[in-house]
Amino acid sequence: MVILEYEGIEIDRCLACGGTWFDTGEFEEMVAGAGADLHTIRGFLHSTEESGATFGPCPRCRKNLKICFLGKDGSVKIERCPADHGLWVRGEVMEASLKFFHLNPAHPVIRFLTHSS
Repeated sequence: MVILEYEGIEIDRCLACGGTWFDTGEFEEMVAGAGADLHTIRGFLHSTEESGATFGPCPRCRKNLKICFLGKDGSVKIERCPADHGLWVRGEVMEASLKFFHLNPAHPVIRFLTHSS
């Protein structure tokens, strides 16, 4: 894992898989910085459906992350800490997860999140 910083926000990126760990509020803050409404982002993230399945441990508390689905069709999975320490977004779904917020892919925040591996 390496720490990447963008305008004062630190995120943790796995160089092996391209996955990114966002501490609580970091994903929302970064996406809001690209023009999305903060309340919409939070509402959307907290209304995701949990699958009941788990994925690896939270880097903060070591509890198994809960697999959640974004969107009505459930096509994009993210992992959320059950103790609300943050989100894990797999490298292969980062771009798809950001598309839910209808942001300009050329915006510097989006380019940073999708191309800084």
